[in-house]
Amino acid sequence: MPQFDKGFPLPCFYIDKRLTITSTTGTGVDKYLQAASFLTLVEEGSRSKLQTFLSGGETAESPVEVNLYLRNQKFQLVDLYMSWESELHGVVVVVPKQNVYDQSALVLEGLRGRLRDTNFQLYEEKEKLSKIIDEKNALSAPFITLSSKTALVPLFGDIEAEKMKTIETHVLQRAYSGGYDLVFFDFTGVGDITDEGFQVLENIVRSMSYLGPEIVIVGLRPAHARQVYELRRTLNIQFQPTLEQALHLERVNRAQAVIPQKEADTDG
Repeated sequence: MPQFDKGFPLPCFYIDKRLTITSTTGTGVDKYLQAASFLTLVEEGSRSKLQTFLSGGETAESPVEVNLYLRNQKFQLVDLYMSWESELHGVVVVVPKQNVYDQSALVLEGLRGRLRDTNFQLYEEKEKLSKIIDEKNALSAPFITLSSKTALVPLFGDIEAEKMKTIETHVLQRAYSGGYDLVFFDFTGVGDITDEGFQVLENIVRSMSYLGPEIVIVGLRPAHARQVYELRRTLNIQFQPTLEQALHLERVNRAQAVIPQKEADTDG
């Protein structure tokens, strides 16, 4: 039979076969009702359960739940663990349910604390990832000034709604603040175009056209053409096969516009 000293953290009652208490030890044992028989400690409604539990004369693998009397005659719900040294002597270890609940509460609070820390770490990582994605998306459509009146928006990768929403404000702000007459959208580096991404792209092009610059789309592949050509129905947009051809045409048009002006100055 195990021997427990006074420093043992749970109350222990040594009993004989008749349930007479032969000795006690352990922390908290003094708070229970003083009695010659362990059966007297047990509330009447739990006694038959206890007698069945102890009648086997063997060490019980599972505890039994009973109410024990305290010194103030109140009850305390406990688990009893029984170990027999022989047919005549045994020890009962008392585990108050409140201790179990307290321990469970501490464990639960610890888990909650770890969960809060984990959630905060996940939130920080999510914010970092979101920032990286935003930066990556912003690089997918840089706004490049070609001249005082001409700008280029080269698009890279797949045209997706989230990516287009990321670049929308930046592109429109640059177009508005620059006072450009002509803006090229270059599709040479574009992969797939989702329906949702195309809707956001259409909003960008439409909003930019309201700001005044002429919009030219270049570098369309056959896979993109049918979808992007839909913009022509509602917007005044020009299309050119390549950026090089579009820039050449822009230079020609600019030169032609200058010649009549010179002739007008000469006539004057």
